Amino acid sequence: MSHALSLYLDSDIHFREGEDTVRNGVKSISDQNYSRLKYPHWAPTWDPKHEGAFENPGPFVHHDRGYFGDPSFDRLLGGKDTSRTPITPKLGDVIEGVQLSKLTSQQKDDLALLVEQRGVVVFRDQDFKELPFESIIEWGKYFGPLHR
Repeated sequence: MSHALSLYLDSDIHFREGEDTVRNGVKSISDQNYSRLKYPHWAPTWDPKHEGAFENPGPFVHHDRGYFGDPSFDRLLGGKDTSRTPITPKLGDVIEGVQLSKLTSQQKDDLALLVEQRGVVVFRDQDFKELPFESIIEWGKYFGPLHR
C-alpha cells in the first residue's frame, strides 16, 4: 500500500454518526477533525438539501478537445524541465514538470489528446489544492460539462 493511501486510511477524518457538524448549512466532519486538516476547504461535506439526490445529466453537445490537440505534444511537453515516462508500453504515462492549472487552451487540447491516447496520465506536484474551487471548476469545464 502506498504511503499516501495509508495516511488517508489511518487519518480517521470522515463522517461519523453523532459527531458530524453543520457549517454554513452543509453537513461536515466534526470540529475536532476539521481543525486537524492542512487544507480544510477540502473537507468532505454533504448538502442536506441534496440528500440522496442524483440526477442523470441532460443531453449536451460534446466538443472533443483532443480533436484540436497536436499529436507531437510539443506545446504540452516541450518545456526543458518536462519529462514523460511510460507506465506500460500501451497504457499510461507519468508527466513531471507540467503545472496543469497554468495550461493554455492549446496545451489543454494537447492534454485531452494525450489522455485519449494513453488512457491514464499521472501529473506530479500539482497546485490545485491551493486554488479556490471556482478556479478548479472553470479549469474542468474547458473539457465539457461537469457532473456531481
